[in-house]
Amino acid sequence: SVIQKSDVKIEGSLKLAQYSGSTGTYKLEGGTLDVPIISVGEGDAQFIWKSGTLLTNRIETTLFQETSMFNPGQKAEDYVAFDIKGDYILGKEAELVLDLAGVSENAGEYDQIRVSGNLQLLGDLRVVFKNHTPTENESWQLFKWDGAIKNDLKNIILPTLTRPLYWDTTQLDKTGHIQIKKEGTLAILGKVGVESQVNTTTENHQYTNTKSSITPLTDSTFLVVWESKDSSNS
Repeated sequence: SVIQKSDVKIEGSLKLAQYSGSTGTYKLEGGTLDVPIISVGEGDAQFIWKSGTLLTNRIETTLFQETSMFNPGQKAEDYVAFDIKGDYILGKEAELVLDLAGVSENAGEYDQIRVSGNLQLLGDLRVVFKNHTPTENESWQLFKWDGAIKNDLKNIILPTLTRPLYWDTTQLDKTGHIQIKKEGTLAILGKVGVESQVNTTTENHQYTNTKSSITPLTDSTFLVVWESKDSSNS
C-alpha cells in the first residue's frame, strides 16, 4: 500500500497492482495527486481518497471517495466525461461537483461520471452552472453506470431557478438524469363539482372533494376549499 500526504505529480500513468496475484492500494490522505491516468496491472487494486486534491482524467479501478471534494473537470480545466473502470463510492462526508455549460453530451458541454461497475452515492452532489441560462425541458445525464446504483445522497445542491422553472431529480437513480421543468397551470380554476383529492401530511388524513372551490391567489398558488367525507372534519 502507498499512503500519500504531500504533493505528487506524475507525467505518465500511475499503475497499481502491476503483477498477477499482487494487491495494490493507494491512499490519498493529503497534498495534491496530479496524474493523467490511474491504471491497474494484472492484480487487484483500489484507490481510497480520504483528503487532499485529486487531479486526473481517468481511473481504471474502484474509486472510494471517503471525504474531500471532487470536480472531475478540474485537471482538464474543461467539461469532461470522467471514466471509472470499477465501482465509484461517494462517501457520506464527500462532495461531488459537476459543472454544466450547455446540454450537449456529444459536444462535451457538461461534466459526467461514467462507471463500469456499481455506483454508490452517499454524500453531497453539487451542480454548478458555468455561464449558462436555464430554459424549460433542458436535461443532463450526470451519471452512467453498468452495475447497480444506490442513491442515498445526503444533499443535492442545485442552481437556483426562477419560477415557474423548477428542478426534477426523480430520474437521477433511474437514468442518471436531472431536468428543468415548468410549473403547469390548473385548467379547472373556478369550477365547482370537480372531484379532487387533498392529502394532509401533518394529520395523515385524506379527503375527497366533490364540492370544490378553487381560487387563484396573487402569488401564483391556489386555494382549495373542500368538504370532508368525515362529518367530524370540515
